[in-house]
Amino acid sequence: MAAIVIDLRDDPAPDFDGWFRAHREALEAYCARFLQDDAAAADVAQEALFRAWSHRDRFSEGVQVRPWLWRVARNLCIDAIRVRRRVVPSDSLPDRPSTDRTVEPGRRLEVEDDRRAVRTALQGLSAVRTARR
Repeated sequence: MAAIVIDLRDDPAPDFDGWFRAHREALEAYCARFLQDDAAAADVAQEALFRAWSHRDRFSEGVQVRPWLWRVARNLCIDAIRVRRRVVPSDSLPDRPSTDRTVEPGRRLEVEDDRRAVRTALQGLSAVRTARR
């Protein structure tokens, strides 16, 4: 495949739509291989394209945009995977704490602390909501 060299600085108002179309499909396919999720891949590709476009004044003449764009997309894919790993699916969380008496006494204290923190946060939200009215 021949390298595509696009100087984004030539035209004071370059054609974003044409540039976007030239890269989007291949970039989305690249991201989809990483993420195994077409919707997430489209979002990441769009963000990478936006970043390249918004920083086009930083490219020197004759620089190949594609390698830089793919590197940005790769880093964004890695970030998306890291975020995905941090999310705990809500269906894996219990509706309420276990009432099993075999639970460690220290764990019960943690649960009570969590309950207190949630109540305090909810009361704070209620106060903010009331104050805004």
